[in-house]
Amino acid sequence: MPLRYWLRCASPRTTSVCIYTTTRASRRPNLSHKRHVSSTSPTASALAVPQLSSLPSLKQAWSSLFPHSTASCGCPNHSKPQETESQTQATYALHRERLHRALVDHFHEIEQLYRGNVEYVRSMGEHSPGLLEDLAFEGQRPPFMLLDCSDSRVNEQSIFNAQPGTMFTSGNIANMFDEKDTNSNAVLAYAVDSLGVKHVVVLGHYGCGGVAASMSPLPPGWHAYVKGTTALPSSALPDVTPSAEIDGLETQPAQSEGLTCPQPSASELAVQKWIQPIRDIYETSIRWEIRAHRERAIRQRKNGTPPPTKPLHLHDPAFRALVEENVKENVKRVLESKVIKDHYNALPHSPPPPTPAVAGASHSPLPPHNPVYIHGWVYDLETGVVSDLGVSVGPPGWSTPRTYSAS
Repeated sequence: MPLRYWLRCASPRTTSVCIYTTTRASRRPNLSHKRHVSSTSPTASALAVPQLSSLPSLKQAWSSLFPHSTASCGCPNHSKPQETESQTQATYALHRERLHRALVDHFHEIEQLYRGNVEYVRSMGEHSPGLLEDLAFEGQRPPFMLLDCSDSRVNEQSIFNAQPGTMFTSGNIANMFDEKDTNSNAVLAYAVDSLGVKHVVVLGHYGCGGVAASMSPLPPGWHAYVKGTTALPSSALPDVTPSAEIDGLETQPAQSEGLTCPQPSASELAVQKWIQPIRDIYETSIRWEIRAHRERAIRQRKNGTPPPTKPLHLHDPAFRALVEENVKENVKRVLESKVIKDHYNALPHSPPPPTPAVAGASHSPLPPHNPVYIHGWVYDLETGVVSDLGVSVGPPGWSTPRTYSAS
């Protein structure tokens, strides 16, 4: 409910409108009355707000944010924060204006983000004073690069309880690395060559939606689109084969396979193209859980059994196995990328002897070539536990520490 509607619900003869101003010199609000319609206090009935069934009233929202408003006019902005109020209330008071805007616009989900940001600023100031300023002025030197999934349930900072400046992250559907993808390749290159990260971690997670989608067969006629032999009409996705070879397929791709079906939408095609490498793993893997699931699906199709409509269970053995195999495959892709190969070729064949630390010196500058280790981990959404798949690799001639290996 907009603020103007809330104000109209009050008596026009008894309402006082208050505003506050802030300056750079002082963050504490300087409150002043803009206009007094009447000097008498409004009655409770005059300030009554019609309630909505789905959203709280503006007055209720203000009360939950600032419970100690004692102004006679009923405006929560009337009085300055008292010296005895808690630090949390004082912090909220500093950000009152943008919180107010979120309330007025009725974007309560954005209000929650704003309130979370206020709490984050307060918490960082209390538990890690000066950290944000140091990172802002001195730059970042993260030891880790994380290639993880865009899933909203996978939060790197929370999973590892890590401070800002610890991880350089790159997220996409199903934690994929494709050297042809400019974004993935640029993130890896910058992390390795410019930031000097020591560990590149491919972090998958059980219950991944991209992996689940790759276990479902493509609708008839979609293979030509997904494999790149046919482009959608007016598609922004380029054709990857010479046009002379696909003239007959572009107009009637489904008929060329003896099938008819609606062509995929642009969004469907984008997702299916991206997860096609995972589908290739599913169709060729010799791991027994995946092979059993694949053979069972083939028998069902031959018998005319319709595909299951229920989503895969989180504990499905084939589902979990494919998540792990996808992580392992992407560790190989990172290792075989030209960025990593060039970096390894520039390293000495064996680790140099350790140099003694200089007393009184600050953190040393980055070495010209930092050894990079690549790891494959899996996060369990259900338990929050991260497991090492034991596929860690390092530069040739450099031993991978035991803590990062299967043994």
